[in-house]
Amino acid sequence: AVGGLTTVPGVVYIDQYIVVQDIEGGIWNSTAGDETEWNALSVVYPEMEPSLAVAIAKSLNYVASFKSWDTEFFAIDSTATPPASPLSRVESSYLKLGCATADSVVEFDGGIIFMSKRDNLQRSREIHVLNGLTPKKISDASVERILNGDDLATCYSLYLSTAGHQFYVLTLKTSAI
Repeated sequence: AVGGLTTVPGVVYIDQYIVVQDIEGGIWNSTAGDETEWNALSVVYPEMEPSLAVAIAKSLNYVASFKSWDTEFFAIDSTATPPASPLSRVESSYLKLGCATADSVVEFDGGIIFMSKRDNLQRSREIHVLNGLTPKKISDASVERILNGDDLATCYSLYLSTAGHQFYVLTLKTSAI
């Protein structure tokens, strides 16, 4: 918790700032170079959809705010004057692609892998890789059937790179897969 707020999973370090997100969506940053100092005015909010925050991560030089039904990106604005937040929305990069569970989010080599969902009306879970601002679907129909069949009550994820191969490992405890 930051200042009594409950935060979602994920912590981002960007340009001397520590950045976290509260469950209502507020993206809070520390004072530059001092992770122990947090100002009540150093906050910015996602604005595109009123969905709840799920996780926060870093993709290249962007802060990715994963919410239930969409994802918004923020970048450092060098014209911002403290104590205002140094982050500004990157409006052209909005994704109508939410995050199904924070436990699926893994950062790797400047990118992010996560389990997405598109909306509340359909079972539409997929695995996406996010390099910078562009998502790429890496799951196929057989994997998506498994993802959509699980309740996501408990899952674990990790990224491995060995002998020139990259692996995203996702464990779905309810499905025992």
